[in-house]
Amino acid sequence: METDSGWIGRTRRNLQLLGVTREVKFVPYRGFWRALRGPFDFIFDDGIDRRRREFAEHAWPLLAVGGALLFHDTRRAADARVALRQVERVFLEVASVHLNAEGSNITVVRKQAPLTYVDWNVVERRARWEYGHEEPPPQLWGDKGR
Repeated sequence: METDSGWIGRTRRNLQLLGVTREVKFVPYRGFWRALRGPFDFIFDDGIDRRRREFAEHAWPLLAVGGALLFHDTRRAADARVALRQVERVFLEVASVHLNAEGSNITVVRKQAPLTYVDWNVVERRARWEYGHEEPPPQLWGDKGR
């Protein structure tokens, strides 16, 4: 996502200079999630700061499993929070997170097929009191401390 036409033009020129021959499509921001059909292998979240969170939320479903969503400017606390909140929101679909990857100011989030949530307390047959959902049985501590 880029909302500045100057940066879009610069990106087009850089792609030509790099010899990128695959189609790169630039679409208006407003309602892009209704106009595009994924999946995409690579999505770059940049542009107006106040739109980055919203963009990530709408772009994530368009990202292919194995694809990467990149967040720009994540050495700035506000932008790092946008990336990390997105990770928190879709954590069962996150394969990896590289915050400021390789010394850059870009955070790379890779997508995986959604994991099924498993409550390991139930799987391991723990008593509910063992993980704080009930009071421990009174005989556990004996008469000590009461």
